[in-house]
Amino acid sequence: MIHAHDVDWTTGHLPGQACGVPDHLGGHALPGPAIRAGAFEGFYAEAHAQGAVDPCTLMSLPFLFDMADDAATPDRDEIVRLLLSIGRESSDRDPEGVYFTVHGVESTAHVDITAEMTVRADAFVHYAADHDPSVRRPAIQAVGLFLSDGTRAAPVLAERLPAEDGIMERLLVVRTMARLALRLPETKTTVAVWLDELIDDHEQSHVDAPVRLSALTHRALMDPDRGPASLVPRAIALLQESTPTPTADKLCNGCRRCQSSSHVCGRDAVSQVLPAHLAVDRFDPDHNWVEDSPISSVLRTLHTALDERVAERTALLVTQLNSLDAATRYDAIAMTKDLPGPLPRPVLTSLLGLLPDDWAAARVIQGGFSQWWGGRLRIAPEDSELLLDTVADHMATLCTAYGGDVWATDNALIRTAYQEAVMTLADHRDPGTPPQKVAPLRPPLR
Repeated sequence: MIHAHDVDWTTGHLPGQACGVPDHLGGHALPGPAIRAGAFEGFYAEAHAQGAVDPCTLMSLPFLFDMADDAATPDRDEIVRLLLSIGRESSDRDPEGVYFTVHGVESTAHVDITAEMTVRADAFVHYAADHDPSVRRPAIQAVGLFLSDGTRAAPVLAERLPAEDGIMERLLVVRTMARLALRLPETKTTVAVWLDELIDDHEQSHVDAPVRLSALTHRALMDPDRGPASLVPRAIALLQESTPTPTADKLCNGCRRCQSSSHVCGRDAVSQVLPAHLAVDRFDPDHNWVEDSPISSVLRTLHTALDERVAERTALLVTQLNSLDAATRYDAIAMTKDLPGPLPRPVLTSLLGLLPDDWAAARVIQGGFSQWWGGRLRIAPEDSELLLDTVADHMATLCTAYGGDVWATDNALIRTAYQEAVMTLADHRDPGTPPQKVAPLRPPLR
């Protein structure tokens, strides 16, 4: 039972203002998912809107920790995730700064919240060993953020790696350990040795290729001058090792929802792959910015570390775009947009190589090229014809498959792919091209 109303919640409010936080806290423990969802939404709106940390946020901590401690609390993972968010936002603020609450009252609650998280760090150590992986994930990050004793934090995190069965959790442990070295410099040597051991470990079952790839990436961030020549070739080899080879009865369908790489989500997961022609029915074009492969966050970090080393990033992106794993390919398309300068020919060729058969990829790729849709993919002038010829061929493929009214088909993915192909061709045509050659590219209005 939550007795939040026994506390005076007027601190941080102007006279006459009422605080709804105690009601929201009580709703967290009530039966009914819809009720709890409303309680969480209300709490965020009043006590943690856009990362706000106010006096009422501070006063909520004892109740939130009590709920997180109780194994019978529904949605415990949401509670622990909320605690992590509150603590992270507080620790990121200037300890000497004064902020204003959503009610316009000055507040330094972030200082007390940061101190409270440090005092309660053992609770996160306990949550990090919970039976529920959705509870462990935010708890692992919290251990790296709030446990102040580096000589204890590093072993606690290292012990989680062999205990975790899912790849998402193992990658999270590696990333959190690397960030610990940044937060507590005294742990840098310990973390560096640990990462080196992971990179060269070929024996232990929990140290698979994705884990070694993550260790290699974060080790490079810790010491950028260490072995730069071999970094990308080793990363490519580990990326390829991380990707399964589709078998005759389980072909990759080229869809972002494809589970051909289901070993990435857990060792015992079972693949469920659909024929290629069904890819367009499963792709979600409205959420194409969401990363699908757990190793994509590692690869994005590696691209960030490589920065202006375009040749090495090109080699890495080509491997990603030609991966047998659909999730890796789709995430690579988004990373391609961050490559500085015009697209190198190998990257452009790999992107366009997805178009003939992968209609879902077309939705993302052509949106990147079309200036009409605010595209961010730039090409060298000498590559214009290659782009235009490939897109035109793709449009012909869509017309053959869906008929002359493809631009108005009920399938949103196909319709948008065709329309964006039209705009891409129009945007990139030579300004001197006769209007009668461009006009047919645009569908007639109804």
